[in-house]
Amino acid sequence: MLSRWVIRVGVFSLVLGVLLLSPIADLLPLDLWASISSSLNSQEKHAYVRVVAAEQSYTVQAILVLLGLALMLLGHLLRRER
Repeated sequence: MLSRWVIRVGVFSLVLGVLLLSPIADLLPLDLWASISSSLNSQEKHAYVRVVAAEQSYTVQAILVLLGLALMLLGHLLRRER
């Protein structure tokens, strides 16, 4: 049971990291999580445009991909121990 959960979280992290590394991520808002939470919130909020540098660091995406791979490996190891 735990191994399935670990594998699913790993797959989700891996897919999210790969999607954020793909060109489709250029169409997402700069602050995706704040945008999602504000759309779920019923209060109106002001929208601000933020200027960002053209160079991008892929640290978060790389961490998500590596975390996903590590969790998938851990899940398979837990499943094998049974």
